Amino acid sequence: MVKQLITTFQKNGGGDDFWTTTLKFQTGRFTNPISVAGVAKINYIPGYSIRVWDQDQKPTDNFLKHGTEWRILGEAHSDGKTYYQVGLNQWIDGQYVQLSNYNRYN
Repeated sequence: MVKQLITTFQKNGGGDDFWTTTLKFQTGRFTNPISVAGVAKINYIPGYSIRVWDQDQKPTDNFLKHGTEWRILGEAHSDGKTYYQVGLNQWIDGQYVQLSNYNRYN
C-alpha cells in the first residue's frame, strides 16, 4: 500500500465545496528542488525506521519504517546527497529508498 504524508489543506476560494493541496518548495539548504512523482520504498534495516527532515535539514519527530512505500513530490540536493519530498517541509534521505514509477517535471 502506498502512503502519503498529508500536511496542509486549503479550501478552494471559488465557492466550490472541495479542498485542494498546495505544494510549495521553500528555500532552505537544498539546492534547485524540482517537482517529481513516484513511489519511494524505504530500504533500511528490517524493524527500524528512517528519520524525516525539514527543508533546513533539521530532524522532525516523524520516522518512516523499513519496507513501507511513500509517494514522493520533490527532489533536492545538499552536500552531495539526494533528498525526496514526502510532504510539505518533509524530506527523506535518498540513500535509504528504492524508487519506482519515477518521473521528473521541470
